[in-house]
Amino acid sequence: MTDVAILLLLYVFALLLLSYPVNLFLRLGVGIYYVFTLYSFSQDYLALSEERDAYVQKHRYNHDHDNKEDTLALERHWDEQSNLVGMYEAQVNVPIFLFIVYAYYRWFSFVEERRHKIWIAVSILPVLLTYTIAVIFFGMQGYQP
Repeated sequence: MTDVAILLLLYVFALLLLSYPVNLFLRLGVGIYYVFTLYSFSQDYLALSEERDAYVQKHRYNHDHDNKEDTLALERHWDEQSNLVGMYEAQVNVPIFLFIVYAYYRWFSFVEERRHKIWIAVSILPVLLTYTIAVIFFGMQGYQP
């Protein structure tokens, strides 16, 4: 698995473990979904990287901008990588965002004291900041310089 996929998987599992008001079967379903989705992404991403490495070894690519064929191959690799990340981006980011919203709704309705509700409302800020960073890191895997 790629490093970002492993970090994202750890983030998802931390959310799943800490969301005790959410039904256990829903948490297990989300966990299984992310294991398979991130594993599939990692395999596709690694296959794309191996394809580029094979090209580099076969054609002795030396990052020289004078060779138009090498430049076109590099641009094609960036396009394929961007398309791959773009394809998985919605599959990874949207479900966890919906789960965060649902989990916070359940937490908020689970507690009765006003003080606890305030702390739950405040705790959403670091969770959303971490989510935003994870989204940016995942999206940057398809970055084209």
